[in-house]
Amino acid sequence: PSFISYFLVLLLVFCLSLLLFLKCGGTYPPVLLFTFLLISLGFDLDIYFESTFELISVIIVFSSIVNLAGIIPSTAGSWGPFDFFGSLTLITLGVNNEVAVAYSLLVHIALWLPPTLIGFVIIILDHKTIIQVLKNFKQKKVSDVK
Repeated sequence: PSFISYFLVLLLVFCLSLLLFLKCGGTYPPVLLFTFLLISLGFDLDIYFESTFELISVIIVFSSIVNLAGIIPSTAGSWGPFDFFGSLTLITLGVNNEVAVAYSLLVHIALWLPPTLIGFVIIILDHKTIIQVLKNFKQKKVSDVK
């Protein structure tokens, strides 16, 4: 094995890793990644990094890690793994502990709150109660939530 073959393997691993990070980060619509960026600017995360490109790269890595953390069994909404691994990612990349935890929690709330509120509005407009929805769900009548 020569230096060139090691270099080609390293280049292949890098390219595949980059594709994975872009894919995982890309599962969020661009508007959400832009929201992550705005929230990061509100927390002054840019002071921890040397350029805007580096900050955007960190946000893509953050979104990739928290997305992958969502496969770990936990509570509904992935509360726990999302926040732990999101905070750990930022701390590892040099962000202050308190800022990393607060940023992770706020991003998680920004992701979780809109669909949750929309769900409640739909239930209310459909003249249902949460108890009725849960009762029908337990009876395996998910398609017939009346």
